[in-house]
Amino acid sequence: MKKWLTYEHNRYRRMVPASDMNMLYWSEELAASAQRHANTCDFRHSRGRINIGENIWAAPYSNYSEAISIWFNEVHNPHCGCNHAYKHCCGHYVQVSNGYPATGYTSC
Repeated sequence: MKKWLTYEHNRYRRMVPASDMNMLYWSEELAASAQRHANTCDFRHSRGRINIGENIWAAPYSNYSEAISIWFNEVHNPHCGCNHAYKHCCGHYVQVSNGYPATGYTSC
């Protein structure tokens, strides 16, 4: 799962033109934090995060490809301006395209 999720994040990132795009690498520390939050079945963002983003996906099925695709495609929102500057409406996209991928998952 880790290898596939990291690959998917990097695959989507390659779709965006960039002069100096670094590869993303899995973070065990962030994955442990994400798992602790997932175990609470609280669909709000966790508290106390400093410089750590968070995407939350809830669905009656486990389709991680769909989640990553929907988050990434926020970049195409014409009302957002995501291509020009960070806006609140493309925060999921920003999380897919930056930082270290990690995940936690559970059945609630």
